[in-house]
Amino acid sequence: ERIAHLIESGVNPQEIYLIAFTYYSWQILFHKLKGRLGLEVAEQINIGTCRIFAQNQMEKDVETELVFATDKQARRSLRQAMREVDFKGSAVEAEHIVRNFKSMARKPAETAKHFDLFMAYKGYCEMDRYDVLRRHIVGMRQGEMKLVPMRYVFVDNFQDITHIQFLWLLEHMKAGAQVSAFGDDDLCVFKRDGALGSAALKDYQEQQGVKTFTLTKCFRLSEKLGQTALTVVGKVPDRFEKEVYFNPKKNIEVSFDAYSSAEEELLILAEKIKAIPADKRIGVIARTDWDALRIQKIFEKNGIEHSSFAHKIWEIPGAIMVIDLLCLLMNQASDVHLRNVLVGYGLNQQLIEMLFKGGLHAHNWLAGGAKLPKDLQLPSSALGDFIAIQRQLLGYYCLLKNRSSSAQEVFKAASFDMIERMNYEDKFNALIAVDTLLNLKGPLKEVLPQIRQGKEPNMLDRILLGPVRDMRNLEFDAVFMPLANEKVYPFAGYRVLPVDESHDRRLFYMGITRASGSLSISWYDKPSRYVQILQKAFK
Repeated sequence: ERIAHLIESGVNPQEIYLIAFTYYSWQILFHKLKGRLGLEVAEQINIGTCRIFAQNQMEKDVETELVFATDKQARRSLRQAMREVDFKGSAVEAEHIVRNFKSMARKPAETAKHFDLFMAYKGYCEMDRYDVLRRHIVGMRQGEMKLVPMRYVFVDNFQDITHIQFLWLLEHMKAGAQVSAFGDDDLCVFKRDGALGSAALKDYQEQQGVKTFTLTKCFRLSEKLGQTALTVVGKVPDRFEKEVYFNPKKNIEVSFDAYSSAEEELLILAEKIKAIPADKRIGVIARTDWDALRIQKIFEKNGIEHSSFAHKIWEIPGAIMVIDLLCLLMNQASDVHLRNVLVGYGLNQQLIEMLFKGGLHAHNWLAGGAKLPKDLQLPSSALGDFIAIQRQLLGYYCLLKNRSSSAQEVFKAASFDMIERMNYEDKFNALIAVDTLLNLKGPLKEVLPQIRQGKEPNMLDRILLGPVRDMRNLEFDAVFMPLANEKVYPFAGYRVLPVDESHDRRLFYMGITRASGSLSISWYDKPSRYVQILQKAFK
């Protein structure tokens, strides 16, 4: 409405910038603007992330395309860094740690926990998308780069801004940009990645000329569910105390179901969703990408049309190794693919570095007999390790080339050889990847380019599935929150990072407050302590 008011008062839509912190939030906001202002006007408004706006401006200034690592390339670099420093945690934990370091405005202290992982990652990945803002800030301050020509700026979910993003925004405020920030610290979902949460709102309020308005009416939630939701999130330290008035005329049906296993729970979930009337919008909210992928497979097998916000399987480390193996066997691998496959087959990092420094290249490597680089001398133990993997990969390649077995069977055997060596986290994702590939129609060589593209979720689909962090700005007639176990909320699945109860209270609050008609929570084993709070309230 604020944007509509500006445009109605004569402001050119092209002078308005709307900042979101995720691609999905950006898509939702565009849909809302299109509904309020029409497509022609909505398309003139600049909508994107801080990074996109900074990148566009930098490319104009230097008159060339900015090159930085894609998310998939960054994840490969991160896995190399994890192996280099012998990081004991999962890939997801490593991502949180590196993003948290990248979010800082100042160089972290060398004594900071996991600083070695951060520095190793920087050694493999000189520039990723998190470095774009930093370079733009430096360029602006040194007079080498221009500011983004933002006159009116609206920031959605301001609580998820990081320190480096805040500094970038302040540079534009100093230059005269009129910034309107909208946020709720109870809905901060990127705290582990460096989001400032309530501190962002407090710091912004302290800027000169900033006026604060508090919205107190909640039209979506019933009084009972709203007050109970506040009980869950109210124990988060340093949150803003806020007075909220819920809808006295609203009645939201809340139900709870316990099951003996995840398999039983998800199969019954599929049946329940099929029974929902076709005019009702459904949100299926998981705690993690992993759980969302499990649900996605059940939906696909049961013919439930939906859009999923979960990471595409080909963006997840264990699955990346599988597709890299397929590229290698199809003689389409790059050095990055080959390096990843050698890691997957158990070759140690030091030996891999020796091979590539000695001249190993992926191009036609298997077709040429998978030979060692000329003149490279290896210790006998290392040579034995290499020869064992060389024979395995060459054997699978020859089976494919000679067509003595079906391509699917050869690929399956090669994949399982590699999967046996993986940790539990990677193993699960790799198995999903193999299952997905083997169920594709057509020759593997022909479907390889298609699977890399994946399917983008349609925000307007009737059924949306995804991790809770991607459900902001959405509401549904029916919300399902499956797998809400005691070790999921709060999440206790990390090996290095500690349990963050405040973070999970906010995530759980986010999930249950998406419901406008009904809320169904289920679990197997023992329910989350947050679920138990709701159970007591709705007895």
